[in-house]
Amino acid sequence: MNAEESADRRQGAGDGRGATFGELLRRYRQAANLTQQDLADRSRLSMQAIGALERGERQRPYRATVDLLARALSLSAAQLELFAAASRGPRAPRRSGGAGDATTATRLPTPPTPLIGRGDDVLRVCALFTGSDARLVTLTGPAGVGKSRIGLAVASRLAAHCDADVVPVSLGTIGDPELVGGAIRAALEIPDSSRQPLIDTLAGALCTRRMLLLLDDFEHVLPAAALVAELLVRCRDLRVLVTSRATLRLRGEHVVRVSPLPVPARTDSGAEIFASASVALFVQCAHAIDSEFTLTQENATLVAEICQRLDGLPLALELAAAQTRVLPLPLLLERLEDRLGALVGGPLDQPAHQRTMRATLQWSYAMLTEGEQALFRRLAVFAGAADVDAIAAVCEAAGPLDGDVVVMIAGIIDMSLVQRESSDRELQLTMLDTVREFAAEMLRRAGEHDATAAAYAGYYRDLVATAESALSGGEQASWLRRLEREYGNIHAVIATARYNDVDLALQVAARAWRFWLMSGRWREGARWIDQLLALDAEVTPATRARALMAAGNLAWRNDWRMVRPLYEESLALYRELGDQAWVGRALNGLGLVAQKDGDHEAAVQLFEDALAQVDGIEDPQAVANCMDNLSVSLGVLGDMDRALAMVERARAIRASMSDQLAVARSHVTIGMLRLLAGDAAAAKASLEEAVRMARDQKDNMTLALGLARLGGALHLLGEDGAAEAAYQEAMAIAGRVGAARAMALTIDGLATMAADRHDLERAAQLFAAASTVWEGMGARAELGAEQLRSEVRRTLGEERFQAAVGRARQLPLTELVRDAAQPDVGPRAPMAL
Repeated sequence: MNAEESADRRQGAGDGRGATFGELLRRYRQAANLTQQDLADRSRLSMQAIGALERGERQRPYRATVDLLARALSLSAAQLELFAAASRGPRAPRRSGGAGDATTATRLPTPPTPLIGRGDDVLRVCALFTGSDARLVTLTGPAGVGKSRIGLAVASRLAAHCDADVVPVSLGTIGDPELVGGAIRAALEIPDSSRQPLIDTLAGALCTRRMLLLLDDFEHVLPAAALVAELLVRCRDLRVLVTSRATLRLRGEHVVRVSPLPVPARTDSGAEIFASASVALFVQCAHAIDSEFTLTQENATLVAEICQRLDGLPLALELAAAQTRVLPLPLLLERLEDRLGALVGGPLDQPAHQRTMRATLQWSYAMLTEGEQALFRRLAVFAGAADVDAIAAVCEAAGPLDGDVVVMIAGIIDMSLVQRESSDRELQLTMLDTVREFAAEMLRRAGEHDATAAAYAGYYRDLVATAESALSGGEQASWLRRLEREYGNIHAVIATARYNDVDLALQVAARAWRFWLMSGRWREGARWIDQLLALDAEVTPATRARALMAAGNLAWRNDWRMVRPLYEESLALYRELGDQAWVGRALNGLGLVAQKDGDHEAAVQLFEDALAQVDGIEDPQAVANCMDNLSVSLGVLGDMDRALAMVERARAIRASMSDQLAVARSHVTIGMLRLLAGDAAAAKASLEEAVRMARDQKDNMTLALGLARLGGALHLLGEDGAAEAAYQEAMAIAGRVGAARAMALTIDGLATMAADRHDLERAAQLFAAASTVWEGMGARAELGAEQLRSEVRRTLGEERFQAAVGRARQLPLTELVRDAAQPDVGPRAPMAL
């Protein structure tokens, strides 16, 4: 023994020979001046596990646990030798001809293919057994996700690295929960004996040594969970790993949900497709069928689409890959339009319920109660996430459900047929496309499809109708989040109804116009409405008129030249219908068109006509909108007293409705009018309030416009640093949300600042950039900016002005605006107009 080893053995551990593992652990911990909690933190084990080891309640820990403790205690080689020897401890003698004669290696079956894409899952489960107090771990997940393969990989790894016997017990062919005990006894090779109860026989065998039982396919023998619980209570060194589509619902159960393999995104490149685990599995299986099959740049996109269509489910990928021996990839992809019909012909050495996708899903479906089966198949109509309100409204249209909906949802989740989406606010259910196809098949077979589908379409028609007004009120942010979650369902209702109920499809597409705008999907919304209006289908005049108005609203972003004709056609229909409120709204829209064209006299007349229509009905929001818009044109025409009175009335109406978003927009209008009146200080106060309210409400469109106007007020007050900051923030937000008007005003404002410090070439460049944005909207710059642009052009001369404009066209807009913050010349001196 060298001097270092001698010192190690003297250091608080004594000789250590003959000490139990728990005694050595306590000595080494105390010698290192560590509490149990300190050691738990260092080793990433639990304090309870360390306490159990020191008390001798666990005398033979896993090898991985020993390694974690040794590293945390910084043991020397000699100490580690003693520590490891103590962890092995004296083993109970094995019974001749009884449990344990067969080695672990011969007990565990050898998989025919490598496990792909599951390394993290395997390590996560192993860590539960080796790094915590977990004694029961259940791998759960949808049918065909690969739970059994992961369970086998975990068992093999623990057998190789931990001092424990691993015994697999296949329950796939066991039809009766009462037979599970017998299956465990047979796997343990315990002779059948009627001299004592089976539970006593099993406990007696399992308590003699450390053991990991791998119980595979447990979902159809769930009542046998009571047997598992009893064995865990009696045998403290027993660990159980379960694979099941449903959890056992036992105390101390650790549930690991197995997800499908990741699939390539539709935008992924070749390199990303080649790195995808689902693609690798498909290629492995296809290569096993045809040794010449390889993944190439030419077929990678097709393989990725197959993986996407099959949700990354390993069983589905294996069944599809098997068909490459007959079908080329394009035909296979086409055939997978009917997933369940295509996914057949699994290996004969697999259980019968895993040889086709339909059979494996039927296996899960059969384990649901009748009420759960009805709810499950009716959920097939949801193309996106479904919340409890939607489920309650839609899923009883074909008949009442037998039981509490929430309880039934829990049962379906437990069977891994649906997944719960992460949400702190509410329950959201989603379903894999492959599972949805099976559920839809069951729905049609039950004769419940038409009633459920009609209820589904009606629910989302009513939802977007409610959202149309809610998106302009104080609950805008929460409604926008909700519709984002419901996007898949809204899209599906329109896409389906266009073939059998165009009127309903048009109602949904049109009344979602604010959502299309706010979510950045205005092109999609406009495309839907245009396509549906073009169909030769029966549509009520009211639906058509509403769709034309919605199309006009979207055309401001999509194709401004179409705004006027769409509003005019809608107005004509509403006049025929005698709908006073919507006549007023259409006139208000046409007033905005005139305002955009700079024809403020016509705009005033249209807004006043609109106000006359809506003033007599109970629609304060429409009244306030007309007043706010009218005030802008009055202000531009110089009727400032009336303009300010009008916008203050609009603001008061909106405040009485607690519509903070609209109040913020009124403050922007007031600020703009104050600027026109030359009162920059009052303008600043109103615009700062608008910006504050818009931030609070997370209304980025109003925020961008308010900041653009605020920058102008600050510049007039000589606060150019603050003005620059306001303009830069406005530009960033406007670019992100597509607020073209705010962007144009911001660039004009920066151009004004450049002109006032006599940086005329930069001013010319910025005015040119702003003109491009104004022209894209089909609008003109505001009068002050146009006049200053003309003055800059006259001062520079045509040649220098055009040269500056030419340079501006060669620079990205973001770079041009950013550079505007860096003046070339000295102090500010406003140009004369």
